[in-house]
Amino acid sequence: MLLGYANLGSRSYSTLAGRTARHNLEVSLLLDLQMAGGWKIGTGYRTTIGSQSQRSHTVDVHVEVRF
Repeated sequence: MLLGYANLGSRSYSTLAGRTARHNLEVSLLLDLQMAGGWKIGTGYRTTIGSQSQRSHTVDVHVEVRF
């Protein structure tokens, strides 16, 4: 996989996907609430279940305001 920045015009660096990138199942539950005045509040939970009983859990909280 080649990665780069849009303003540089060339590929800056590369990486190889490891074996852990395969055979994973990711499940997400997300909730966003649109508030008055351009505010948005959200939360989410993600879990990844991989081969060999590997698991990962993530909880996200974000606040967004438009002005």
